[in-house]
Amino acid sequence: MITYSKNSTPRIHMKVGIIGLGQIGASIASGLSGKVKQTMGFDTREQNTKYCIDTGILDKVASIDEIAHYTNLVIIATPVDSIAAILHNLLDKQNTNLIVTDVGSTKYAICHSVHNHPSRNRYVASHPMAGNSGTGPQSATANLFVKKDVFICDSEASEPAALGLVQSLWEELGANVHQIDSQKHDEIVSTVSHIPQIASLALAQLVAIKNFNEIDWLNAASSGFNSMTRLAGNSAEVWIPILNHNKQNIINNLRLLQQILSHMEQAIEDQQNDTLAELIRSANKIRKKFENKLILPKSHETHQIK
Repeated sequence: MITYSKNSTPRIHMKVGIIGLGQIGASIASGLSGKVKQTMGFDTREQNTKYCIDTGILDKVASIDEIAHYTNLVIIATPVDSIAAILHNLLDKQNTNLIVTDVGSTKYAICHSVHNHPSRNRYVASHPMAGNSGTGPQSATANLFVKKDVFICDSEASEPAALGLVQSLWEELGANVHQIDSQKHDEIVSTVSHIPQIASLALAQLVAIKNFNEIDWLNAASSGFNSMTRLAGNSAEVWIPILNHNKQNIINNLRLLQQILSHMEQAIEDQQNDTLAELIRSANKIRKKFENKLILPKSHETHQIK
């Protein structure tokens, strides 16, 4: 069991509430440990709150009402299908100084749900592009967001003070912040995040339906299978709501991916080596760009993505 130590002097003089103490929520609490006055948390699963208190990840367990009343900033880190209801509940509270953000993997539906709310400007829609193959607070780590990217969506709808506070929070956790339109965000993440999840599940399912002798396929599976199926370990509880929320973007990309696979299938069948070579070189370029991104040093800058 990992126990997290507290620094003596908080660098951010505010109390932070976290609703949802899975991997992301607990990692935020852990990363803020000793940097804020107090972290208060809520989760419907008692084992999650107990773990966070026992390990020192979290300072205090509280109800949602208590969190709304006693904190300056609330972070909603629940599955995406419950974020909008919690967000409305918090924005309806009388604490007019309360700022709310979330970590949902889809953004447009959530932003649209509070578009006309009188306190919309106290909400900052954010999405950290971070996570590991574990689940629950047991897989939390204080450095989960270090050098990772965070999207803040529809920033023009948030008041400057709220926007600045949330951006500062992510930077305190070591992340790099980018601003983007919520619809563009959902389109992009469906391509580079949600489709890889589906592809990982599909590859694992392929092995399941082939019904190989278990010892044989385990002996044959190596680094390629490991990297391609890492996401297959993620939970249905988290991913089914994401797939539902971003359904149309995902369907559009699945259809396009199927066209690409059909094109590759035909090229393999007809031994169209020039076509295959062109496809491979095109893929190589995309991979190289991503590798270059990983090795380039980053500073805390806010980028506006058009």
